[in-house]
Amino acid sequence: RFDSSLLETPTWVLIVFSASLVTLTLHYFYTFESVRPGLLEFNYTGIARRSALRSRDASLLRQSADCS
Repeated sequence: RFDSSLLETPTWVLIVFSASLVTLTLHYFYTFESVRPGLLEFNYTGIARRSALRSRDASLLRQSADCS
C-alpha cells in the first residue's frame, strides 16, 4: 500500500504540472496571436503613412519647381 501511494503521488504531480504547462503555453500562444496582428497592422500603417508623406513631399517639391 505504501509503495503504491508513493508511485501515485508523482503521477499526480506530473499530471498537474503538465496541465499547468499546457495551459500556460496555450495562454501565451493565444495572447501572442492576438497581439501580433495588431503589431503587423501598426507596422503596415506606419509604412503606408511614411510612403504617403514621401509622395506628398515629392509632389509639393514638383509644384514648387513648376511655380519657380
